Amino acid sequence: MLARLKYTHPKDLSFIIVIYFSRITTIMKKQNSSMAESRNPVFGYIVMLLAGAVIAVLFMAAFYKGPMNLTQSAVTQQAANTQAASQATQLSYSGQKPSGNVSYELIEKTVPVLAVDSQNDSGMVENLTVKLIPGNGNILIDTSPYTETDLQYSTNVAAMIAKNVTNNNADSTDIIYTYKTSDEVAVIGGGSAGGAETIATIAALEGKSINPNVAMTGTINPDGTIGQVGGIPEKAKAAADAGYKLLLIPQGQSIVQNYVPIIFSQQYGRYRVYREEYNVTSINISDEAKQWGMDVKEVANIQDAMKYMLT
Repeated sequence: MLARLKYTHPKDLSFIIVIYFSRITTIMKKQNSSMAESRNPVFGYIVMLLAGAVIAVLFMAAFYKGPMNLTQSAVTQQAANTQAASQATQLSYSGQKPSGNVSYELIEKTVPVLAVDSQNDSGMVENLTVKLIPGNGNILIDTSPYTETDLQYSTNVAAMIAKNVTNNNADSTDIIYTYKTSDEVAVIGGGSAGGAETIATIAALEGKSINPNVAMTGTINPDGTIGQVGGIPEKAKAAADAGYKLLLIPQGQSIVQNYVPIIFSQQYGRYRVYREEYNVTSINISDEAKQWGMDVKEVANIQDAMKYMLT
């Protein structure tokens, strides 16, 4: 009964109250005559209390200003507004020609990511594309090539930081991360692309452009700081060879230690024993990069990186 009264107009409820009151009065008269014969007044009191409770509930339902007083026209209008908003959102991402004055835009941003080939320790430059589509706030990673768990974690942190920086929860948007690598790459991993992932996500959420002359390496931490990575000399050389004019690296990594292995061997009778030691040298990445026609800047957090990479 109460569920049916949820969208009933107060004028209709007042009419229902009158009907209920008249019916309860009739029931009470019958019970009074029955009580006179049985001389048991308790049942009559119970009936009167129940009648009063029913009338009180109906009266409150009639004049309550909350959701129970919502008219059918308001429900219809709300549904129409939701449908119109959904249609506009779909058009904004589909690239289809909209009708009327609805605008649309395909949101997709690409940023370079630097990596080191685990087979030969050489630097590589690949691309990461971030695309926004209508959805439910999901974070999606393309599985070709396959990704390791540390990269998946880094991607989720990057999305979280980007949402905080832009003050955009993207609850009605799914974010898709796609790594475009060479055919030889089967699996990618590591968190060194976290900073670049965050930059690309911010650019997509805010509609900004990414500077095509800047590359970046560095992890992204939950507090928005840029974490240190390995393989900076190899990544810097690959970025310079690819034509980038500026490389952003984590704070404190302009000078890195380079470990060069040295193999020693000695014969003991029938056996030869091999021993490996490392020659440690320091490399100033900034000086090296200048010889390749590229500058190097240290960044402490994602806000520092935004100054150089977003326009």
